[in-house]
Amino acid sequence: MGPRPRSEVELFNALAGTADQADLDEYRTRIRKCVLWLLGRRPSGELVVGDVPDMVEEVVTRLEAHLRPPGDELTRRFAGSNEQFRRYLYRTVSSVYADTVNLRVRLRSLDAPIVTSDGDERVLGDVLDDLVEWPTAGEGLGRPDLDAGVQRALARVSERCRRWLLAFHRDGTPIKEIARQDGVRVNNVEVALTRCRGYFRLAFLDAFLAAGDERFRARVAAGSRRLSGLHAAVFRASWTERRTLAETATLLRLERDKVKTLLAEAKEQVWRALPEGGLE
Repeated sequence: MGPRPRSEVELFNALAGTADQADLDEYRTRIRKCVLWLLGRRPSGELVVGDVPDMVEEVVTRLEAHLRPPGDELTRRFAGSNEQFRRYLYRTVSSVYADTVNLRVRLRSLDAPIVTSDGDERVLGDVLDDLVEWPTAGEGLGRPDLDAGVQRALARVSERCRRWLLAFHRDGTPIKEIARQDGVRVNNVEVALTRCRGYFRLAFLDAFLAAGDERFRARVAAGSRRLSGLHAAVFRASWTERRTLAETATLLRLERDKVKTLLAEAKEQVWRALPEGGLE
């Protein structure tokens, strides 16, 4: 008879001290099983099946933040039972799953077509790439507001996404080397970087538009005054009145998809004006 498998809380507490790689691998395997169990029972599970590695890392990060107090090895252990720990674990997995599904749905908006001022049709994601000018994730964009937006966006993505984005885009680390350091396949890194760039773009938009700085908000408001017609009405509903797409569609008597397209176009016009320095 082999040794009794350790419980989840025993693995968590082992990581408070000098745990070996096997402990960490087993801990991640248990969390991965929880994530896959949930994915198999939710209709939207197929939407995020490719995000499982990032979800596992995010669960690990959140459990550490919420359950691991500062101090020595003894004080950094979880004092409750395994049943209590598993409740925290499943609650955290559910929260990460919901956040990931929401992100995946929102990522679709990055494919929205936008007609630029010179008449070219591009997708929103490409416009954002031009704005942030990859690779500049740590080198500075020469504008404090954009630099701050980049840093806030990087803080919002998962730890692994942040580490890989900075390694590849800022430090120039080859994908093969990133894969070697993390013990994963090259293809896994390539696919994950594509997803992580999408997550970063959304986080950048949120940080850039939702900044609490009143001066910045005033600049956005000034930029929005350049809009006209339905673009102005849709942007005002979203930015000033905080209405959802559905609420805006009802208010303006438009189809929801039409409102989504108009909002993407309006945002692109405002965002494009900001880095030009015309709203200082």
